[in-house]
Amino acid sequence: MSRADGKDAGFGLLEALVALVIVALTLSAFWATIGSAYRASQRSKSYAASIIAARSQLDRIGMDDALQSGIFTGTYPNRVHWRMTVTPLDKQGPEGAQPRNSPAYWISLEVLDRQGKDLFVLETAKVAGGMP
Repeated sequence: MSRADGKDAGFGLLEALVALVIVALTLSAFWATIGSAYRASQRSKSYAASIIAARSQLDRIGMDDALQSGIFTGTYPNRVHWRMTVTPLDKQGPEGAQPRNSPAYWISLEVLDRQGKDLFVLETAKVAGGMP
């Protein structure tokens, strides 16, 4: 056994350690990417559930209770907050048209994330006592 062989043996160990560090870094980056994709998937599911809940809420407005002007707030089951503004529309309507017997309302439904930032806004007009 010569001295050259001894140096090669130590060099092989160093190469193995460097390879192990590279594998560890690669796995770390891989798991970080998987975690990020999972969180994005959960946010997407929460957003989709919020859209469905908001549209359903707008469809039910005026059917469960009488329409009233004002600002209303609440939270959906997925812990996303909402704020609804109901304002009466002008009773006159277009020029020359007969005044409406039932009041009409403009409804704006803002859906907010857990930090209070707007996710989206849905708006519609509804006639009190009318069909949706």
